[in-house]
This record gives sequence, structure tokens and C-alpha cells, in this order.
Amino acid sequence: MIATVLALVVTFAGPVQEPTPSAKIGFMLAKYNSARTLTGTIVKTEGNSQESGQLITDLQYERPAKLYIRQTRQTISGGAWTVTSDGKYFSYDKPDTESHGRGRLLEEVDGKYGRLKIAEIYAASSKSLADRSAPLDMAISRPEDLQFLRNQWATVNSGGTKEVGGEKFYVVSGKWRTYGEDQVSGNYEMWISATNDLRMYVVRELIIVGGAETLLIHKWDVNLKVDDQVNPKLFKVIL
Repeated sequence: MIATVLALVVTFAGPVQEPTPSAKIGFMLAKYNSARTLTGTIVKTEGNSQESGQLITDLQYERPAKLYIRQTRQTISGGAWTVTSDGKYFSYDKPDTESHGRGRLLEEVDGKYGRLKIAEIYAASSKSLADRSAPLDMAISRPEDLQFLRNQWATVNSGGTKEVGGEKFYVVSGKWRTYGEDQVSGNYEMWISATNDLRMYVVRELIIVGGAETLLIHKWDVNLKVDDQVNPKLFKVIL
């Protein structure tokens, strides 16, 4: 599995020369893919609409099948979304926005398609989330999602290094598109720590609104800890 994850990005680089931007992404993805447990937060900030504010994702998992995702929107409209799996059952909000908050769905981990792992549980419940983000996809490490991200990164370049609060980050940047065959419509940037942790992910996208170009900026601050101690109570199924 780790070899597959690395192959998704290293193909950009040709012969490996340390540290190429593609190799740096590959090492980061491999770290999340091999994580036994993971805890932390992903905070999305947007300032381009009446919904300006933050959407906070609290995440933890314990492989193979225990998962907790809690998203809260700190804007005028607000809202909260939760996915949980205790290893036997998983539950999530009904994906229909009109029924949001009016019911949840419950499924067996060991179902008709075999025993699910956190990647499959995430895929099954992701439509009920408010923000299925690139950092969340990377943390879960579902191969199909990583392939989709790899195709969004039309180019992979070095953005040099940055230092904030005494911590040094390797910056990867390039041209971005909504999906693999689409035209480039913006650019992305990710900050990766010396220990191969993703710390920030930004997409700047140009869209047409009323005949005029508008720049949308999507920014995620990431604070995830690999192989950290989890809180077992959070895996409890919520109905």
C-alpha cells in the first residue's frame, strides 16, 4: 500500500533527487498511510462570502475500523456534522441537506461487501460532511482519493522553505485544476514540516461570477499527530 501511495506522486519527479517536491509529498502521504492511530484538527478558513469564518474538523482514527470525524461551522448559519465508527457499526448524518439534523444512518462495518476499514467507512459517509477536504483525504489515505488529488496537481514545484515560530517548512506549489482532465483554474500550495507532517494547504481558484473573474482562496491549517493516543469514548456510535 505504501508503495502505491508513493507511486501516485513520485511519477512527477523522474529520477529521485532529495528532496524533490514530489518525493516530499510522497513521504508525507506514506506517513499518514502507515499511521496506526491519528488525532488532531483541520481548520478551514474562507473569507469570500457571507459565510466567512472557519469550519473546524476534529479527527481521530484507530486502524483498521475505528473513526471519529466532527465538523463544526463557525459562521452565521452554523452547523455540525459527525461520523463515528466503533469498529462494529458506523453512523453518520443523512446526506440530504434538507434532512440534516433530523436523523442519522447506521451501517455494519462487517457488511455485505466484507469488513470495511476506515477508508471505506469514510467513503460511505463523506457525502454527509460539510468539508471533504484535501487534507482530510490525505489523512485517511484512501487510494482513490489520493489519485484524484494527484490529478488535481497539474504541476509540482518547489516553493522554497518558510520558517514560522522557529519551525521550518518545505513548501510545495503548482498549478491546480478541479479534476484531472479539466483546464488549470488556479494554484495550490502546501507546507510540509521536517518530520513530513502537512501543516497548511491552500488553493487559490479563479471563477467567473457575473462575467467577472473572482479569486476564491481556500485555506486549511492542519495539526495532526500520527500514532498519538486516542480517546476511545469518541468512537461511540451516535444515533
